[in-house]
Amino acid sequence: MDILVKLLATKVIAVLIGVAVLFGGKKGDIVFTTPNIKVISDTVVINTTLKNSFNKELKEIILSGTPVTIRLLISANNLIMEVPHSIRYDLIAKTFTVTKLQDSLIVKDFNSASRSINGFNNIKLFCPAKELTVIMKAVIDPTKIAAIGNKNFELMCFWNYQAPVLKFVVKK
Repeated sequence: MDILVKLLATKVIAVLIGVAVLFGGKKGDIVFTTPNIKVISDTVVINTTLKNSFNKELKEIILSGTPVTIRLLISANNLIMEVPHSIRYDLIAKTFTVTKLQDSLIVKDFNSASRSINGFNNIKLFCPAKELTVIMKAVIDPTKIAAIGNKNFELMCFWNYQAPVLKFVVKK
């Protein structure tokens, strides 16, 4: 049974890669929500959510069991940091595992997994200055796809290679 499931997933992936190469993903609709920002002493705490990050084709890639990582790249004055969130579907258990830094969450439905991976919460930035300019950019990491011989596949094609960007200034 396990081999049959993997074989079917591989065939689905091969078709999706063809679709992605020919047509790309949805254009221009992946955005950040307005960030919730709190300043506590010399620390800025940011909460935001990525909206519309999973189109039909990317969802099918995930449902095939291929792991997908969305990485938040943050630049704030002289600070640079990354916040990775990963999702993986277990074809046998039919559950999604969402991993954020060292925390993992297992859920049974795609919508719950999607909400979890897209929520970037409690991001703490040290800010001794009176003002902090923050630039946040989301990208999808390349992944290895069994249908193409475990070669890297650039998942940003599902976002038409356009990374959503959020820029704002925090004044204390």
